[in-house]
Amino acid sequence: MAPDASISRAPHARAHRHATALAVLLAALALLAAGGCAPEEDELSGPFGPGSGGAPVAPPVGTVQDEDLVNSSGDPIGQVSYDDGYFTLAVAPAPGIMMTLDNAAYVAGNPTEGPVQLVLVTIAGRPDTPCRFQAAVQARDAGYTIDASGDRTNARGLEFHQVNLHRGATEQRFWCARVRANTGVLINGLSPTPGALSYRQVHTVLNSVRP
Repeated sequence: MAPDASISRAPHARAHRHATALAVLLAALALLAAGGCAPEEDELSGPFGPGSGGAPVAPPVGTVQDEDLVNSSGDPIGQVSYDDGYFTLAVAPAPGIMMTLDNAAYVAGNPTEGPVQLVLVTIAGRPDTPCRFQAAVQARDAGYTIDASGDRTNARGLEFHQVNLHRGATEQRFWCARVRANTGVLINGLSPTPGALSYRQVHTVLNSVRP
């Protein structure tokens, strides 16, 4: 007796339908992973501008100083400027840190000012990766919320990737740029005063970074 063809075809038809449904589900998940759930990267854009608030840049506060930006071997790759009547320069002992700019001394004599610290670190390779990574670590391990990110340019034409974060009233920002060849700088800004990382003094530092 010949087998019933409709019976032999039924398992294959069901398997085909299941495979098709699975393929559609996987495709939908792939689309979500690629775009639907990915964070937007264009909230921030355009030039830094001069900043607003805080103390004016010298004169009359102090004198603008130039400092070398260096790679991991200590070779200069560019320069940065800061107002030494506002920021105190410290060379941190930790590997990879070029310098720390801290306005705590200025704040002590001017209590209306918010404290600001900028730490400059050597980076290599694609410049946005260190900013993204550090922001992700802060969000995962230190309770920060990532607010916005995107690409900005300074007054010298350098492109920075910027990420803004906060934890309570404390604000943190990361700015990363390639300065020369494959080497660049990550600037880590931290302040417990909302808005202080947009001060004129901070933007003067950002706008001064140059090869």
